[in-house]
Amino acid sequence: MGSEIGFEEDASAFEQHAELLRAEAEEAGYTAEELTEACGGDIAAFLRDRQNLATDNEMQDKLAGDPFPIPPSGLKQD
Repeated sequence: MGSEIGFEEDASAFEQHAELLRAEAEEAGYTAEELTEACGGDIAAFLRDRQNLATDNEMQDKLAGDPFPIPPSGLKQD
């Protein structure tokens, strides 16, 4: 399941996606090793990081037009 801010935290979901991607890559003529190398050594972590980056970018886009943004924690307010 995702966390409350939209970042995916369920590692097993990414492992399942990685297995599906490996199978699709092999059907397309690539080896699992080639796919793993293209993903920086860990397919599930690559998928998780890409998903979290997309979620973060979407959140930043939404906040960019917010007239009352939430200040970062630790920021002294006058």
